[in-house]
Amino acid sequence: MKKNCEGVHVVMACRNMERAEAAISDVRKEIEETLEKRHKKDGDHPKEWTTFGIPQVQSVDDVSLEAMTLDLSDLASVRSFVNAFQAKHQHLHYLILNAGLVHPHRLSNMFQ
Repeated sequence: MKKNCEGVHVVMACRNMERAEAAISDVRKEIEETLEKRHKKDGDHPKEWTTFGIPQVQSVDDVSLEAMTLDLSDLASVRSFVNAFQAKHQHLHYLILNAGLVHPHRLSNMFQ
């Protein structure tokens, strides 16, 4: 029985939308390159690999990528992101946090 990875949707919460679009392009390119390497290794019938019990992507078309604006140093931005996310999506299955720095001058919005 072959499992397909259907309906994978990744939301990237980003402060800078221009950089987010560039990151989406980079992720798509990385997916294509990874699949190409895997197909060279396994031929036309790749093994049914899974990650955390989720069937791996068979095609770049299996993944949809979306960028949404989020500035964690601004609580209004956080509220706006949450409202927009809840309006568009019913579930959040995984949350991956990317470590970053918060500069003291950006903290002023957080505590007002």
